[in-house]
Amino acid sequence: TIRTGSRRASHQTRPVATLRSFASRVHLECSAAMPTLAAVEGGGTTFVVCIAEERVSEPVRIVERAEFATRVPPSATLSDVTRWLKGREYDALGVAMFGPIDMDPSSPTWGYITTTPKPGWQNTDVMGPLLAVRKVPCSFDTDVNAPALEEFRHFARPGESSCAYVTVGTGIGVGLVVNGRCVRGLVHPEGGHIPTLKRRADDKYKGVDAVHPWALEGQCSAVALAERAGVPQERLKDLPDDHEVWEDAAYMLGALCATLCA
Repeated sequence: TIRTGSRRASHQTRPVATLRSFASRVHLECSAAMPTLAAVEGGGTTFVVCIAEERVSEPVRIVERAEFATRVPPSATLSDVTRWLKGREYDALGVAMFGPIDMDPSSPTWGYITTTPKPGWQNTDVMGPLLAVRKVPCSFDTDVNAPALEEFRHFARPGESSCAYVTVGTGIGVGLVVNGRCVRGLVHPEGGHIPTLKRRADDKYKGVDAVHPWALEGQCSAVALAERAGVPQERLKDLPDDHEVWEDAAYMLGALCATLCA
């Protein structure tokens, strides 16, 4: 099963996925019968933070939500988030973050964004400042694993045991669930760095990513698509549906889906 979501649209749903996918994990460690949950979803453009309530036999319900621009230095963004959290009470915290991130609990850099290509965010301690606000049960994962797990839990049909979730925004990410569990290894799947096929022989676009210009992220992330179309990134939504850039993106992302299903 493959689910796709744009980062622009999914800011409304992905914090919910972060909360729900982590709720069952942290609930085991949380003493509250009906806990109040906090979630932070960090993206390359925006951080989303919210508070939600869990009730017996009811969906998790978001009661407060805020967005903050992803800025440099990272401390500026994290200060926005921690300032907001300090004014709220909660029993558990789920964090989903753009990566690569260190998810190894035994590592001295657990909770860090590590070798990200995002300028200024390399080797950033995320969980340290967040847990300094309030020491509560927590979970830390990628910003694609959390929604991938939520999609699988809610939409898997009988007999299905896996799910791939693709996000296209500032970067391209792929979250994988296999046998009902998020795939993790040394770090996590680098789906955005899969080499891509181009639709047109005359497509000479060199790519926005200097390290992986031939990869999906370098060729059809939102940043790359804006360059291809010659418009600011925030104007992509105004391009007509028949614009050539969408045909190019559909072809390359279709090739990614074919690769994931192979």
